[in-house]
Amino acid sequence: MLRNIQDSRDEMTINMELGYLLHVRRKGHEFKRDPSQTLDRQLKELMQSYHAVDYNPRVLVVLIETGHCQRMLNALNKSDYPKFLITILGESKRNFVKESVCRMIIKSFGKRKSKED
Repeated sequence: MLRNIQDSRDEMTINMELGYLLHVRRKGHEFKRDPSQTLDRQLKELMQSYHAVDYNPRVLVVLIETGHCQRMLNALNKSDYPKFLITILGESKRNFVKESVCRMIIKSFGKRKSKED
């Protein structure tokens, strides 16, 4: 869906709303809408300060499984996405989040393996 968006303002608005749904925030604090707190920044904060923040794990699963996290993080630095998956896999206490990360890792290895053959 996001690939078909022509206007960058629409893409920015959608990512702002996805960031609102994910609502990464410091533990004990409420999420406040802030245009500087973009979705990619929230994902990086989640990766760097996992135990210091709260977030919506069900939205994170959707963002991981649709490849949106990968697109967001790879746009900045190709090494961020694997680090992100490793952090979430190692730190999350929720099995459904870990299952989602495992599915993405398996898909990634499957794609690499088929390219090698």
